[in-house]
Amino acid sequence: MFTTQFVTPPEIVCTINDLLFPVFLFCSIFGLLCYLTYDYEQHQKSEEIDSKFDCVEVTRMQSESERIQAIKEDEITIVEKDKQADLLVALGIRNLHLFCK
Repeated sequence: MFTTQFVTPPEIVCTINDLLFPVFLFCSIFGLLCYLTYDYEQHQKSEEIDSKFDCVEVTRMQSESERIQAIKEDEITIVEKDKQADLLVALGIRNLHLFCK
């Protein structure tokens, strides 16, 4: 009445188990080792150093842009002074012509 037969799983199930078990085992061991060896304090320090470096970099870039802006303003004033000097020379020449007449 009651018979026991060993049921063998299909061949595809065996193949999937043979492939997935080593991958799962590797991932779990690798994850465990990463978790055990991860140094949270060192990571925090490196992030802090990176953020300080970023702040220094931004400050340096801002100071460079300010220097460039100051140089451009100086160039503009030099050009304007040159134009005004030319106008004064031309005015002086006109006044000299009028004086000589």
